[in-house]
Amino acid sequence: MTNEEARRTLARFAEVWRRAAPDANGRAAENGAARMTEDARSCVSDGSEARTLAALIGQEYRAEQRFTALAAQTGGRAAETLLRLAAGCRGLARQLQTEYFLLTGDSCPPPREAPPTDGLPAGLRRAWEETLSAERAYLAAAADFRDERAARCAAAARQKRSARLALRELAGRLLH
Repeated sequence: MTNEEARRTLARFAEVWRRAAPDANGRAAENGAARMTEDARSCVSDGSEARTLAALIGQEYRAEQRFTALAAQTGGRAAETLLRLAAGCRGLARQLQTEYFLLTGDSCPPPREAPPTDGLPAGLRRAWEETLSAERAYLAAAADFRDERAARCAAAARQKRSARLALRELAGRLLH
């Protein structure tokens, strides 16, 4: 990747992330989406697919932790939905770890972070925001990757869209 291509890609990522997690003032929110923004910018600036994959892997494990923590605060169908979303994140992380290994020959362990401690309403909103951000990150990665990695990222973006719709429905059931 040339310096000019890297600059264009970085600019495209910056625009996507500005839209992905804005606060009331249009700045990136202080959440996992903002952390992913910085991870993605550093990945693109040096053109490393491996670093992009590592950032996406971390994002999926953080989402799994959030969904699992939210499921513990609910019961019944809501908990089942959240645990299904957590399992989807875990599956995506494993697929991405396989891609990372095939690309680098190394493993990419999950990040060691404390699980989120938000209450249910704030946690659902944050989960929705982070899922939207993840969807956009996968779309950007699909545009930058080639071959199977691009197809896998496009499929992951569709999975994140489905997760966002499930979270929207769940929030409607739980909060009204």
